Amino acid sequence: AYKDLLTAVRDATPPAHPEHATCARAVDNCARVFDFVNLGAQQSLRRRQAEELALTVPASVQRGWAEMRGYLSKQGALNHSRRQRFFVLKNFKLYYYKSEESSKPQGIIPIDDRTSIAKAPATSSKALCPFTLTHHSHRVYHLAATDARQVDDWLAALRAAIASYATVAGSPPQSRSPPPSRPAPAAPPSGRNSPHGGQLRRHRALSDVSMQSARRDAVLRQRDVELQLEAFRVTVAAQRDAAPTSADAAAAAVRAQFDDMRSALAAAEQRLVAAATARAAAHGEQLRAVVERAPAVEAALQRQLVALGELANLSTDDDYSATRDRLAAVMRETTPALFVAHDGAEPIDALHITCLLYTSDAADDRISVDLG
Repeated sequence: AYKDLLTAVRDATPPAHPEHATCARAVDNCARVFDFVNLGAQQSLRRRQAEELALTVPASVQRGWAEMRGYLSKQGALNHSRRQRFFVLKNFKLYYYKSEESSKPQGIIPIDDRTSIAKAPATSSKALCPFTLTHHSHRVYHLAATDARQVDDWLAALRAAIASYATVAGSPPQSRSPPPSRPAPAAPPSGRNSPHGGQLRRHRALSDVSMQSARRDAVLRQRDVELQLEAFRVTVAAQRDAAPTSADAAAAAVRAQFDDMRSALAAAEQRLVAAATARAAAHGEQLRAVVERAPAVEAALQRQLVALGELANLSTDDDYSATRDRLAAVMRETTPALFVAHDGAEPIDALHITCLLYTSDAADDRISVDLG
């Protein structure tokens, strides 16, 4: 329920929102936690079954008789690496140890009529002859032997165990092929006891142990299911109590972000309006300055035109120099009136004006006016 709630919050928030990334990481962490919890529960169940079996199976059966034993390569459940383990098939249980000298098994695989086995194609040089064992809990164990003969022996022993379990439980075996017969261990020579009588007593003892193991497996499975249901109820109740708080916090964070965005937009709008108003006021001042100085500009241009007209309408050359000096003086006085200062314009340090006069004798004259 908590994972579904996080997924809903993640999908409801935009990708750019920080809560989106937080919810995505929380969903991934939930998935990892569920995987580790399930794996730990399976390993704990296998250890508990191994310990209880060691208490109920007779010591003579534990140390002596075994349907099959030997080294196999086992693939891990998490890192998928293969390790050599010593396997023992006994009493509808497949134990695996770290080595043949180990006293405590690292795991136990129950064998019943719902267990299936099959050969698998070779995937690497380290596993030349692999095969799979599928438990009724749908977990697949990837095993491998060193040669094809060893694989055939293990498959035959596992098929025989599955068929024997089905016979003990009263249900037909899954495989239609008859289980291969396993040679009975040789009875010690004795004059009073025949070999056949010893074999019957040994098989009867094994059948009693198998029935006890089957009943014990049913009780353990029921107990494990009850524990899982109780743990699930507790987890769901805790998550249900925490879900409204998480949802309220996420909604409050989203609302706070929306409020911040709304405030930022309002502030930006105010700044834009103030800048536009200031620019409009500056343009208005410039236009008013131009309008106010228009009469002065017109008078200055008029004086320059009059002076130029006097210079152009001279009758004698004697008056040219004086008229030229008057034109230069008029230009020096009237030119500053033609320029209007406004905001943003760079200051003028000096102004140099040249007036070119074309004369009839092709001797052009230049009047230069320098304004500091």
